[in-house]
Amino acid sequence: MRLPPRDKQTFYHSLAQLVRSGVDLPGALAKLQTAARGRRRSLLRGLHSALRDGNTIGEAFADQPLVSPLEAQVVAASAAGGRIETGFERLAEYYGAAADAAATLRKRLAYPVYVLHFSVFAMGAPKLFTAGAEAFLKETVSTLGSIYALAALAWILWTLLRDAGATGALSDQLLRALPLVGKTRRHFAVARFCMIYELQLGAGINVLDALSTAGKASRSGWMRKAVEGILPKVRAGSQVGPLLAASGAFPEDVTRGIIVGEDSGRLDQELQRLAATAQAEGLSSLKNASFWIYQLLYLAMLLSVAYQIIRSFQQNIGQSLKLLDL
Repeated sequence: MRLPPRDKQTFYHSLAQLVRSGVDLPGALAKLQTAARGRRRSLLRGLHSALRDGNTIGEAFADQPLVSPLEAQVVAASAAGGRIETGFERLAEYYGAAADAAATLRKRLAYPVYVLHFSVFAMGAPKLFTAGAEAFLKETVSTLGSIYALAALAWILWTLLRDAGATGALSDQLLRALPLVGKTRRHFAVARFCMIYELQLGAGINVLDALSTAGKASRSGWMRKAVEGILPKVRAGSQVGPLLAASGAFPEDVTRGIIVGEDSGRLDQELQRLAATAQAEGLSSLKNASFWIYQLLYLAMLLSVAYQIIRSFQQNIGQSLKLLDL
């Protein structure tokens, strides 16, 4: 059970605006309940009830099934630092970018999906007139069922790989090497890492715990392993930036920014900049990937139509030759 990214963007934007205007969080949740419906209303009611029962803000968000671990970590860190509205704003921006990316992907894929369905029905049309409606429906449903099954299998495999990549370094490296989606995954992982790291440090969390939490929140197994590997050296007094650079798990511009931030005393500003840049690059990369996915799907549709036409032509020729033999 999930909320769409656009709903989460609106939810966190509304909370940020109300809290900034001076309304306390329980009051903001109560106000938003009056206009909410469905799962959004359930989320607001659950949060309000948890706060009323004495839970901390972080605990209240972490206990909600509609709230992801990333959201709970951002809210807990920003609340601990007295910047809860900042955390809500960051989440609104993050889910706004995710909603824009999803909308772009849907828009790009709509036409090839339409062509796919049209071609399946068009290629089966001759059977409607020669063998009847039952034969037409049987062939069409069978073809579409095979396509849907392959699409479902591909989605399941991707989900399994994505989840494995969130904790396993090897799986994450494999996903990063994939064309089209690899760069997008890396950019958003960097954005999550930098956002959580900055919020944790701003909340007064010690560097070791802040790094560990940011590594997990990145949902990148390679980054997570790199962070866990440098913790003993950081505990001994080494700087974070050079150690992350040596790990190879982080892009050069990210480790350079962290090094500059540590040496200049402006790490919080550098992390904010890196998070915003990575998020923008991730969105741009996703749009580019959706363009090429659209092109590949459209090409696949054309080849499928061409194959169906050739097969139909061969069948007609074969039937004609049989008639001539008679």
